[in-house]
Amino acid sequence: MATTTHSKEKFLGAPPKLFDGKAENAEAFWNTLENYYYLNEALFPDEGRKVAAALTYFKLGTPAAEWA
Repeated sequence: MATTTHSKEKFLGAPPKLFDGKAENAEAFWNTLENYYYLNEALFPDEGRKVAAALTYFKLGTPAAEWA
C-alpha cells in the first residue's frame, strides 16, 4: 500500500485496474473506483481531487487515455 506525501494515512484497498475505454469494462471500473474513494475518503476530500486521481487510471494508448 502506498502512503501519501501530505499525510501519514495509508491507502486502503486496491486501486482500480487501468481503464481501457471499452464500454463493457466501464461499470466494473466505476464501481471499483467508487469503492476505493469510499475507503479513502480522507485522502480524496473533494471532487477535483477525485477527478484528477481517476484520470491517472486511464490506460495509455487507448481511447480512454485519448479522452483524458
